[in-house]
Amino acid sequence: MSALAELRGVYRERFARPPERALGVVGADVPRELVEASGHVALRLAPLADVDRSFADRALGRGVGEAARGILAALLEGAYPVERVVLCHDSDHTVRLYTALRRLAPRLDLWFLDLLHQPRATTDAYDRARLAELAGWLGGAGDLPGAIAAGNRARALGPRLAALRREGRIAGADALALLGAGTALPAARYAELLESALADAPERPRPRASVLLLGSEHHDDAVYASVDETGAAVVAETHGWGESLLAGRVDEDGDPLDALVRHYRPRPRVEPDPADVQVAWIAPGDEAVAWSLPAERRRLGREIAVARTLDELRQAVA
Repeated sequence: MSALAELRGVYRERFARPPERALGVVGADVPRELVEASGHVALRLAPLADVDRSFADRALGRGVGEAARGILAALLEGAYPVERVVLCHDSDHTVRLYTALRRLAPRLDLWFLDLLHQPRATTDAYDRARLAELAGWLGGAGDLPGAIAAGNRARALGPRLAALRREGRIAGADALALLGAGTALPAARYAELLESALADAPERPRPRASVLLLGSEHHDDAVYASVDETGAAVVAETHGWGESLLAGRVDEDGDPLDALVRHYRPRPRVEPDPADVQVAWIAPGDEAVAWSLPAERRRLGREIAVARTLDELRQAVA
């Protein structure tokens, strides 16, 4: 099996076939390095399509994002193979999810990681204390410098993946799988597979059009695959399940907890260049992401099409 095929399989089966010692993670602020140093593998949770969300919708209300409601439904159903879950304070939706789980899922061992994001020394000290508490709950930090180094080996491949996407050598859905597989693998194994997959990237015809995808997050490859089917390809995105997963680098010098504080506050963000087509995908119940589009238009100097259905998406990239 090729490395690309293996990473595709990991991405699509990550909840059905999880890694050993998987620990559930919700949100972008939880340092995967700290989880891995404790002997666990961080499995970042995402909504599942085949789980009934009706109770979760009532419990959290439609004002809470669809992703948080989907994760609540799956956790209550036992659809993820995890018994311990770390949630962070990256949004009010995650906070609401945590408070609901405390009442509705007593079987789960939960931890809430409350990191602050102000650029102040007092904030750094507060965040460092919170990470130290998380390390204690996890059972110790183990070889944290080694876990940081392994994570950085994967991050170092981010620019190569970005270049291959823009050259048209990696399809949009494949790129999302290559990125998302890292949310369900030990860092060292992920870096090994990703390096092999990029080295073996085949020559392909350039896509008919390059697409920059803005707007809502994507927890599966349905939208990317729909774009691929039109002959175009998503070559970059701004959501937190794309290239931002490999953005930045954790400092390997000095105190490792301090390095994690600096890396995860503020979270690294990718600022992609314009493509042939700019499309904002607005997922159901996620209309708030449209508020950022005027600023994105000014930054890019381009018009941004808005799509809420696959038909609208195909029309936008046609």
